[in-house]
Amino acid sequence: MDAPASFRSSLARQFDGQLRVRWSEARQEWQIEQKMRRARLSSRRIHEGTIQADDLIRSRDGYAFVLAVKPGNVTPCPRCHAPQRIPELRMHRTTCPRCRHSFLAVYYPLSDLLLEHLRYTDPYRGGLDRIIADQDRASTTVAETHRRDSRREGDAFWRDHFNQLARVRPIGYTGRERPYEH
Repeated sequence: MDAPASFRSSLARQFDGQLRVRWSEARQEWQIEQKMRRARLSSRRIHEGTIQADDLIRSRDGYAFVLAVKPGNVTPCPRCHAPQRIPELRMHRTTCPRCRHSFLAVYYPLSDLLLEHLRYTDPYRGGLDRIIADQDRASTTVAETHRRDSRREGDAFWRDHFNQLARVRPIGYTGRERPYEH
C-alpha cells in the first residue's frame, strides 16, 4: 500500500529526505522512519527473539522508527490488544478500560497536519525545547490557577464570616441578639 504521493513528496521536501513513510504489513499501519547513520544504528540492539519484519527492513535500509499512524482512530492497546478509540489531532494519554494500561496516543491522517506535528516535534529544529517550554507553561498555568483559587476561597471565607471573625454583634429588627459563643 502506498501513501498519497502529495504526502510523500511534502515529507521528502520538508525534511530534506531524512524521513520516509512506509506501510507495515505486519502491523497494518503507516510507519514514519528517519534516516540514521550506520554508527547510530549499530548501537541499537535488536534482540533475536523479538525481531520483526519491520525491524529488519529498517535495519537493512538504515532507518529508525519515529512514529506509527494507524489507518483510523482506533488502535489496539499495547498490553492487552483490546481496541481503543484514540483522540484526533491532539496528543492525549489514553487508559485502556480493560487492563488499565496508560499510553500516549494520537491520530493524524496522512496530511499537512501530520507534517506540522512532525515539524513542531523535530528535535533537530528545536522541537524538544518547544515541548519542554509548553509543558513548563502548562505547569505554571495550573499552579497559578490553584494559587488563585485558594486565594479566592480564603477571600470568600473571610467576607462570609467577617462579623464572626471581627466579633461584631449582629443587630436585627428585634434589637440586640445573643453574642457569639466561643
